[in-house]
Amino acid sequence: MGPQARRSGGARNYNCQNLGGFEFLELKAYDHVLTARMPEPISDRIIVVEVTWDDVQAQNPNETKTLTRDVTDAVLINAINQLREYGVQIIGFDWYLQPAMEIWTEPTLAAFQSPNPSDPNSDLPTQASPALPSAAIYGFCNQPYTSEGERQAPEPPPAAEVIPPERIGFSNFAVDADEVMRRHLVGNGLPASEKLTSTCQAEVAFSTLIALHYLDLKPATTEPALQSNEANRTTVPAAQNQKIALTDLPAIFTPTPIERIDAYMYGGYSDLHPGAFELMLNYREPADDNLRAAFTHVSIKDLQPDAVQPSTFAEQFKDKIVLMDSLRSTTPVMNLLLPTALFLA
Repeated sequence: MGPQARRSGGARNYNCQNLGGFEFLELKAYDHVLTARMPEPISDRIIVVEVTWDDVQAQNPNETKTLTRDVTDAVLINAINQLREYGVQIIGFDWYLQPAMEIWTEPTLAAFQSPNPSDPNSDLPTQASPALPSAAIYGFCNQPYTSEGERQAPEPPPAAEVIPPERIGFSNFAVDADEVMRRHLVGNGLPASEKLTSTCQAEVAFSTLIALHYLDLKPATTEPALQSNEANRTTVPAAQNQKIALTDLPAIFTPTPIERIDAYMYGGYSDLHPGAFELMLNYREPADDNLRAAFTHVSIKDLQPDAVQPSTFAEQFKDKIVLMDSLRSTTPVMNLLLPTALFLA
């Protein structure tokens, strides 16, 4: 084969790769590499507080349920207060919280509200309980578009009086054509037509927002990005009071080994929306391929005043991220856990 033929063949292969011709084989090879790794230890930074069917049946059916059909307001408030007492850093809710303020009762609103970390008076007691430290609560909304431009049903965030906009991320996630989640949709810009009308203005993923704020990152920081500051884990990170936008993401991730998906380097992903900021997921590999085993799970009933709580709970929850998972959670909790763990492994 002459030089001209070799150049021609190489060009065809290059073009075929960029157009996604090898996508099936590339993705299967990627899957094999991820699943062939040695088991990793359980996450020591993320805990899931879940609601089981037993928890639902054990609750008083006559008590008020305004935020979810699975949990009474009293049970939810007790869990939040107990988590604050244990000193968790962040509480993320894995369901769409009510946007209408008239739905919120005074006790539930007080439980969700916490002092502003940038306020010089932020060391004042929370409204939830005078004796409890602050724990930042995060929620999400759903953008009307995915990174592939597919239209989705938008979901609004809770009111700013409940959770401030800087603690609201989007719940959208990226799924490949074979229904496998290999990419993490970190940032997603809204089309110009949606900028002023969309009820969900968040440009950064819920899971990413939690991870970056937990690591105390600030937009355009000059400090090493994605570097955990364990010495400050006893205080609320200042970054929790800063809104992170899509335009901040390159400055945050460029100094790190975490590589953004580039259309020219990732072949079959060349049709992604140019405004999207995506990463390949690096799944935590649990023992026996059981994703549930990668994270600690605690029942919400174990956080109630009448529960006999293990003596290890105080140490187990201190300075952790807690994701509240409901039976009817709109976004599967693993879709939130895996991207968050990507930055906190």
